Amino acid sequence: RATMSLWLSRARFSSLAQHIQSRKPLPSTCVFPRSAPGLDVELNWSLAACGVTPSQAAYRNLSAQEMRDKAVDVDTSSAAQASPSLLVADADSLKLVNAGKDVSAIAKRDFNRSLRLASEYLSSLPEVYVQDAAIGGSSSNGAVNVRVITDNAATAQAWSQVLQRVPKRKPSQFAHPITIYAVPSFSNFSELAMPSSDFVAMNEKRGVLVCLGPSALGASQTV
Repeated sequence: RATMSLWLSRARFSSLAQHIQSRKPLPSTCVFPRSAPGLDVELNWSLAACGVTPSQAAYRNLSAQEMRDKAVDVDTSSAAQASPSLLVADADSLKLVNAGKDVSAIAKRDFNRSLRLASEYLSSLPEVYVQDAAIGGSSSNGAVNVRVITDNAATAQAWSQVLQRVPKRKPSQFAHPITIYAVPSFSNFSELAMPSSDFVAMNEKRGVLVCLGPSALGASQTV
């Protein structure tokens, strides 16, 4: 009986050893996807912190020529006639809006809903565009960093023309007190309790602007 038990133990060990040897070795390191135009893991992580998770490509600070090439199919004619409603989610924002424009208050829950729907919509698109820049003062004195997240290259180009360029930094190293969600192609206004289908909603305390509708194409009307 002892001899039989020893034989069975050896047989099991031999079978286990053969099984282990037959398996392919696991790679010693993890391989992350390489960066390519529209595929930047670090940019995607930084956008996730803004509530946007790109489904496919995300482009950041393209050159003027690259934006022109990608904007050829974008109809910008509606931006010229756009007259957005200006909405603020907190009383302190009223002093930041031009006195000559009509301004309405917006409940914080409605602002949060518009922000969520804008983020979800951007996340569903095959391409999003990011413009990291600055506004106010000079590049060395008083300028405030701004990140614009938009749904097309024409809008990114429009914002690049009214914002100031900043020194090149990695996406994760670009601290921006202001985030602008500029989404002219957004159409799901039935989900929002808003006075119009073209508006700019501001929450100063959070440093967030949500621009939905044709006016988002015309950055000069918003800044």
